[in-house]
Amino acid sequence: MITMMLAFGLTNQPSFMANSVHYSGKTLLLTHCTIPTKLTINTTLRTHFESGKGAAIQADLLNADKPWTLSRANLWENSIACEEVTARNVSAKSERRCRTQVYVEFESEQKLAGYMRETSGNHQILTEGAWTKEMLLYKELFVHCGVSVARTFNELSCVCRGFG
Repeated sequence: MITMMLAFGLTNQPSFMANSVHYSGKTLLLTHCTIPTKLTINTTLRTHFESGKGAAIQADLLNADKPWTLSRANLWENSIACEEVTARNVSAKSERRCRTQVYVEFESEQKLAGYMRETSGNHQILTEGAWTKEMLLYKELFVHCGVSVARTFNELSCVCRGFG
């Protein structure tokens, strides 16, 4: 959630918080049962994947052909991992996964493997646009100034008024 708030503070736009499900080569599959509808086309409501109850959003990314930034903050190591990726919609969505499914392609297998090593936890944040430089500057500010990402949660909340 903190990564999502950071991305919103930097970009003033919503992001897709997703589970990293599977990766092969330089492609990572992201899925989740919710996504901001501002980011979507072909949006439908389905049942929630895990419970089979309630409502979940199944959609495609509106601007899948544009650059995207994938990121995740690690509160325990006070770091932020991020990479610019190319997103593409999953044409044949699996019934055995969360409803919104998106492939992201890294520049190389090594970049994807490095990103996966840097991130702990499951939720990744996908933000439209090329924001890697800004995210890394933020990371440098935190690391070099000795500021804890976890301690600034309230400050980020103030920056992101109206978020969510």
